[in-house]
Amino acid sequence: MNVLKYLFTLVAILSVSSIAFASPKTGVYVGISTGADIGNISTTIASPVFSSPPDTNTVYNLSPVLGFDQKINSMLSLGIEIAPVLLGGAWVTGLAGLSYVPIMGTIKVYPLDSSNISNLNFFAKAGIAYIYSDGAILFADSIENINNVWQGIFATGVGYDLSSHTSISLQYQYLVINNLQYKIVDYGWPSTMTENAVSNGSVQSVLIGITYKF
Repeated sequence: MNVLKYLFTLVAILSVSSIAFASPKTGVYVGISTGADIGNISTTIASPVFSSPPDTNTVYNLSPVLGFDQKINSMLSLGIEIAPVLLGGAWVTGLAGLSYVPIMGTIKVYPLDSSNISNLNFFAKAGIAYIYSDGAILFADSIENINNVWQGIFATGVGYDLSSHTSISLQYQYLVINNLQYKIVDYGWPSTMTENAVSNGSVQSVLIGITYKF
């Protein structure tokens, strides 16, 4: 997770540099997003060989948001955003599942803004997400030794700047699950069983959010 530490450091540096800009579209922002993760994932277990049909699960998503926007002109800003999922993720087996940390570049377009006052914007995001096991519940399966932990992630949506500091948004997000390899540890009785597994599919999210820009 050293990459995440470096990203937080980068955003902190950008927050200091943003003081020099007068535009409400430039600066560091923090916030929270919430909604639903809809996982549509097929899993193949190698020992014994077993392939599941696409398994659709819907779980709650709660994520803090940290990002930076840089104004390009009155209608466009570019930035970077990180939003680790604290609750939610993609449940793939029993009570054990996966969670993720999206790291995305952002582009925001303000088609109705003819002045320096922020209002309606449309945005797109793209980047990578770090996949990790979210742990296990007692006597449940757990996921360990994950390979291919970096997966593609994309998002689009609409936002509205209530003021130069506060914004709200509605977002659709698509996380790719491609050849995600891991071990399933089944804490059964009287013995523990370990199985090799591969998952493919997607996690689609509908999220609402609110952020505050410094």
